Amino acid sequence: MSNQTFLIGTGVESIYTCTLTSNGQLQLLNETKCGKGSSWLLPRNDILYVVNEHIDKIETFTIDDHTKGKLTLKNTISSIGNTPCSLDIDSTGKWLAVANYGHQGTSNFILFPLNKSNLPEEKGAQINTIDGHGPNPDRQDHSYCHQVLFHQGYLYVVDLGTDTLSIYGFNDENGEVNLIGNRIKTEAGAGPRHMIFHPNKSLAFLCNELNSTANVYRVNASCEQLECLQTIKTRRQEDENG
Repeated sequence: MSNQTFLIGTGVESIYTCTLTSNGQLQLLNETKCGKGSSWLLPRNDILYVVNEHIDKIETFTIDDHTKGKLTLKNTISSIGNTPCSLDIDSTGKWLAVANYGHQGTSNFILFPLNKSNLPEEKGAQINTIDGHGPNPDRQDHSYCHQVLFHQGYLYVVDLGTDTLSIYGFNDENGEVNLIGNRIKTEAGAGPRHMIFHPNKSLAFLCNELNSTANVYRVNASCEQLECLQTIKTRRQEDENG
């Protein structure tokens, strides 16, 4: 197995480039200074998009050396919200979606246009919010958008605060979205956090933070509907009791 190079975001002001060697050793190759709270990194070809969770910014770096992970800062913009925590790019490469968790302020999700240099711009950004709350007054007093995810031309939004998954139709010409059907509800108080799609089956998997469960969904042929097939606990019974 050849050495593998990867990037690590942190809660401080650094992004680390490391390599995992063929004998299982982790080696630091490079450290790049960044805004505080680089908790979500999104590499696309020679570009790296980074949230600054603690200062409400989005940074864009060029990846100048994929082997050594050398990064150069090219752009910093406001996340137009509070506590950005997730990023994704649509299949056309024209739009960057950002989820703002809203830990101490407004929760929303934003669509930023990307210019010819693949840098996001605040001008022309589309701002979207979700109304509602969940039963947990400490964690669900309002919407908390936790993830944005493009899949098959749709935008999926995971909201911990309202216990919902939302599927939006997406217009890649102007960045506007429209809700498809009703929002998909999880168990009350589940607190959905992160979702992934199976690489070659019509399945999606959702991690629920607040009640320590995971849901398995069947995705219909048009990717406009999800059917919950299974919910499992992610903690042992003895851990819950202790």
